[in-house]
Amino acid sequence: MIVMEGKTKSQTDTDEDTQYKGRSIQRLEDDRILSGNSRYVDDIELPGMLHATVVRSMRSHALIEEIDTSEAEEMDGVVDTLTGEEAAEMANRYGSRRSGMMDDHPPLAQEKVRFAGEGVVAVAAESHYLAKDAASTVSVSYDPLPSMVELDDALDPESEDELVHPELDEADEDVSGNVWGSYSIDIGDVEAAFDEADTIVSHEIETSRPTAVPLEPHGAVADYDPADDVLTLYTSTQEAHQVRRDLADTLDRPVNSIRVVQPENMGGGFGHKLELHENEIVAALLSIRTERPVKVVLDRIEEFQGTRARQPQRHELELAVDDDGSFLGIRDDITAVAGAYAALTKPGLWVSCNLVATPYRIDNIEVNGRCVFTNTVPSGAYRGFGMTQAATARESLIEKVSKELDLDPWEVRRKNLIGNEECPTTHPMGFYLDSCGTEECLGLVREDIDLSLLEEKTDDEIVRGLGVASAMHVSSAQRPAYTSDNSSVTIRMDEDGSVTVTSDQCPMGTGLETSFAQIVADELGIPPSNINFDFADTETSPFGLGSWGSRAITVAGSAAYEAGRSLRERLTTIAAHQLEAAPSDIVLEEGRFFVESDPSRSRPLEEIAYDAHYNGRKLPEEITAGAVTVTESFDSPAPGILDESGKADIAVNYPSNVHASIVEIDTRTGTIDILDYAAADDIGEVINPMIVEGQIQGGIVQGLGMALGEDLEYDASGQPVNAMMEDYQLPLINEMPMITKIREADTTSERAPLGTKGVGESGSILAPVVILNAVNDALYDEFVSSTVTEMPLDPETVYQLCRSADESGGDR
Repeated sequence: MIVMEGKTKSQTDTDEDTQYKGRSIQRLEDDRILSGNSRYVDDIELPGMLHATVVRSMRSHALIEEIDTSEAEEMDGVVDTLTGEEAAEMANRYGSRRSGMMDDHPPLAQEKVRFAGEGVVAVAAESHYLAKDAASTVSVSYDPLPSMVELDDALDPESEDELVHPELDEADEDVSGNVWGSYSIDIGDVEAAFDEADTIVSHEIETSRPTAVPLEPHGAVADYDPADDVLTLYTSTQEAHQVRRDLADTLDRPVNSIRVVQPENMGGGFGHKLELHENEIVAALLSIRTERPVKVVLDRIEEFQGTRARQPQRHELELAVDDDGSFLGIRDDITAVAGAYAALTKPGLWVSCNLVATPYRIDNIEVNGRCVFTNTVPSGAYRGFGMTQAATARESLIEKVSKELDLDPWEVRRKNLIGNEECPTTHPMGFYLDSCGTEECLGLVREDIDLSLLEEKTDDEIVRGLGVASAMHVSSAQRPAYTSDNSSVTIRMDEDGSVTVTSDQCPMGTGLETSFAQIVADELGIPPSNINFDFADTETSPFGLGSWGSRAITVAGSAAYEAGRSLRERLTTIAAHQLEAAPSDIVLEEGRFFVESDPSRSRPLEEIAYDAHYNGRKLPEEITAGAVTVTESFDSPAPGILDESGKADIAVNYPSNVHASIVEIDTRTGTIDILDYAAADDIGEVINPMIVEGQIQGGIVQGLGMALGEDLEYDASGQPVNAMMEDYQLPLINEMPMITKIREADTTSERAPLGTKGVGESGSILAPVVILNAVNDALYDEFVSSTVTEMPLDPETVYQLCRSADESGGDR
């Protein structure tokens, strides 16, 4: 059982007008999900529906010489085949340049393939298994090209054959060889800071390539209606409106001729289901060609090989430090691995560049970033997008500083953190901090972690270490190409007083229905269970940017709060008119309006709702009878505009956190046992503490997986070597610690109407580097003379570190 050991501000100081916010009420959606009554993409069955599958390249880099689909086309039940060249006649390349990305990705490979797993041919048939059988008969001939798998090879190509995108090298001024997407930040006087520093500590680290592995793989059902010329796409996506726009661009269709629907639930997203994806375009093209519905659902191997993975990054850092541990300046050169296509690489790099100096008070910052194409799966969003990589680089650098300068890891962080008493303030990166609880989080974690475990020794071959790390992240973030970061919510009250909330949000297991219900229920004086939800249908839901970046409650929840207030104000005006009282004297509680000075004068909410629909003469003059519907939008107050130095205020607000762990390493086997783990988060006001606990706990476990084993690996020829569940090292429940020490700083946020900050990505950002730092603490001096930078820290890696010290006569 997970217990949040520090009560939240919302639990202890609940406003008297708040009945549901701040309470751990049971999740409303769980009965439907756990009983198997929730509907996912693969549950959709439409009359006449075809099933499609994709033939994928076994080569990582090769010219396509010939494609032969004749045998497949002759099979009974096969309705259509689609090659990349045929797709190009109907669709543009995709990637959404308007979001700061390149439109470089063909729906199916044209002329050449760029990674093993890239789609080459699609086959549509009357059944899933028939489509699979037919796909196995498709023959593709290739002329192999050199595979650019290693970053250093891709950075220094020796011929045009080693360019992943020679066509972009010739046509796009932002591309040179395999390098593109440069971005720089230059704040303060970095050169002077380094000249004045007592010590300069250098550090290099490369982060790994884990992939999200959602329980539900990517899936889509496209249904084209030729009579109305409308394409409906049912898809497992985190951003329905964005997918509609990008699909309209790809197909050269008006936006209003496409409808995108996310079924009532998604089996996990984690950022992995942002963007427009190949399966959605293929389903759409085949449906238009055949004029029948088409389903494309990926299997688990396709999910590994053909979708997205976390962006690996190489960081080359320097930190200018005084003898007392003060940070004077930081430099970081970041090289981001894009994989075969641009995808979301540049936005991820942009986030890393902007956050590498936080949460510390560093006035002099120089960051240079670039993206590099390789012949591997494209890099996409993954929980902690760009923030995990930045935190891993910075916090492992600070671990190195504490070791080399013999500084206390707690104190060196405390000395450089921005305190809440300094707020409101602006971070040197341009971030407006209306509050900052990082220093409080540091104290809470130091109280909770059991440092006595470090003194216990049971075996000379066992070593233990402490890892500490802190980070600042974002509640949503304006993308580089946008000057807005919004979501909208519509609340409809029907004539019996029942309520339906419609939003752009895409439920993916995070308890959105429950949290939104708590927000709206408090405004309308009804139980959360009386509220229905319609999410993410572009035909009916108001516009918004979707579910990503820890934004659902802080952005869309703010819109829900404002819509609830607006509807309550309208109903209160009607009640005041009928009860012959001033609106300021009207109270709404438990479904009844009454006059505060005389509670006997009252009317039920459902009667007010009925009159609002049917009895115009019972309404005040300023209100017209009819639909009782309110739509409100919330847009981030952050300007999000880069200045000449590269800095920007990009988010609604900036949550932060501190984590610590104690690990035990058996040097004979390289196995790591996590003995204790503590976390504290600055997340503002809390809507549902139980849901917050689950988000933090789940994020930590996901981050521990990245630390201890998860990495999508490729051999020298560009073949994925662990792209199946039996080989990819997901964390197992018996390997994870009981994460019971979760605390919350006492902060709020003036920028968010509810005082909330984002929490969805919090746990996953710090867990990898907390384990890395703990391993460093355990092995430093005795086994290694410099800090460990290898990740993931699987037993073989750790064993080799320990053995190399033995074999070289190390300090042990």
